[in-house]
Amino acid sequence: MTRWQQFGVALLATATAFVIRAALAPFLGEDAPLLAFILAVTLAASYGGWQSGAFAITLSVIAGGLFFIAPSGSLLPAKTSDYVRIGLFAGVGGVIVWQIEQKRRALTETVTSRSAESAANERTAALQEANRDLEAFGYSVSHDLRAPLRAVQGFGQVIEEDFGDVLPAQARDYLGRMTEAAERMDRLITDLLAYSRLSRADLRGETVALTEAVRAATVQVQAELQAVSAVLVIDDGLPSVCAHRATLVQMIANLLANAAKFVPPPTVPRIRVSAEQVTGQRIRFWVEDNGIGIDPAHRERILHVFERLHGVETYPGTGIGLAIVRKGAERMNGLAGVESGKTTPGSRFFIELPGDDCCH
Repeated sequence: MTRWQQFGVALLATATAFVIRAALAPFLGEDAPLLAFILAVTLAASYGGWQSGAFAITLSVIAGGLFFIAPSGSLLPAKTSDYVRIGLFAGVGGVIVWQIEQKRRALTETVTSRSAESAANERTAALQEANRDLEAFGYSVSHDLRAPLRAVQGFGQVIEEDFGDVLPAQARDYLGRMTEAAERMDRLITDLLAYSRLSRADLRGETVALTEAVRAATVQVQAELQAVSAVLVIDDGLPSVCAHRATLVQMIANLLANAAKFVPPPTVPRIRVSAEQVTGQRIRFWVEDNGIGIDPAHRERILHVFERLHGVETYPGTGIGLAIVRKGAERMNGLAGVESGKTTPGSRFFIELPGDDCCH
């Protein structure tokens, strides 16, 4: 409502009250000269707000003083009691305006809150629908893209087994490259789906013993560790953290596989797993290696999807493993990072998570 509309409401309400008081003049005389104008103040404040109500109080005092309080035609009453009446009317009118304004604001806040809640519910429903569509798309991608890759792998294996002896060396080389490319694409799709699910999954925290999580992760990457004769040292007395167990095990497995991979032959990979308490109730879990290290300029970069510092010919991989570590840590109210220098051999990756006390 505009300012002029507010004043118009006050004027109309005061005029209505004036007509009512004038009609009652033969019966009331000089008694209760401003009583009818309480109605004007109430109506003006209800429909026009506090400014309209205040204007109605002013108009009512003027109208009552000129026409219903002796002497007529003057704004200066003859009796002291009339001054008291005017003051009492202004005070009561002010209280009425204040009460109505409070109720108006409370009603506005309630309506706004309900509108915001409704909008939030709509956004939540839309987000849930989008997540369902994305999950369905993920399953479709997993099936529709991986099925042809499996066919390529299967036919390549059949050709190699049945016709490998008669194929020229160059043909066998092409066949091997084709099969390897299909396997690499299959791993890439698998890792992408894992990263996508991690972004949407409900990761409820529970108390997880780091020693048990490391052992479970070691089982997952046992083949990679044995292939390079990696030496794994796990510190005694690793603490517990508040985390999603399956996700944490996958994150540790990714770090162990990464530590075993980036070690140039003939160096034997040496991996150490440790943990320490940092600020507050936070636990920092470390995976240290004696590999090629990471230039400090690329520490943040390698924790993102598809960021690689070396070609797949030198160090194979999808470029998603460390991104899963970072995303998983963030989803569990933690963080991930790496320490490595140009002069210091190897790298030290860490996962920082809340301690197990945060789960209670």
